[in-house]
Amino acid sequence: SFVRRHRTFFVGLFILIPLVVIPTLLLYTLMKSEVFRSWCRLNTVYDQSYSLGKGSQVLLSGMRIGHVTGVTLVREGNVNIAFKIERRYRPFVRKDSRALIRQKNLVVGDWEIQIAGGTKGVPEVADGDTLTAEYSLSIDKLTAQITGMIGQMDSIIRRIAAGKGAVGK
Repeated sequence: SFVRRHRTFFVGLFILIPLVVIPTLLLYTLMKSEVFRSWCRLNTVYDQSYSLGKGSQVLLSGMRIGHVTGVTLVREGNVNIAFKIERRYRPFVRKDSRALIRQKNLVVGDWEIQIAGGTKGVPEVADGDTLTAEYSLSIDKLTAQITGMIGQMDSIIRRIAAGKGAVGK
């Protein structure tokens, strides 16, 4: 039969494929992981963690350049956020850059760090530097502001409907 005549070919194929495919897949996995990348480790300190966790994104100009590696409570009201950025982006981050914490979008409560600012004449960050923390407008504050505006609009409409004021008359 065909299989008997080509038995050595099939045995060789059975041995050759794992010897080529497995190391190729292993090398590809290592290349995609952090093993061969060079990192710059940075820190920032916030008053709370805002649900930032290990793996949260670190962005620069909208591009993902790193991720959070750890969140540590130093003392009440002081949370240290450790993160790392790829070393190739280090020249764009200066010692006076700010680490802005913000929500990704309005619906999902995922948080991320956006690196902003930095003056051209200021030296670039070094491994282990701490960036100044900055806060963006949070959803809670935005909701409170919108609720306040809606309350004011409601009272204006009620006064107009009651015939009060110049517009109501």
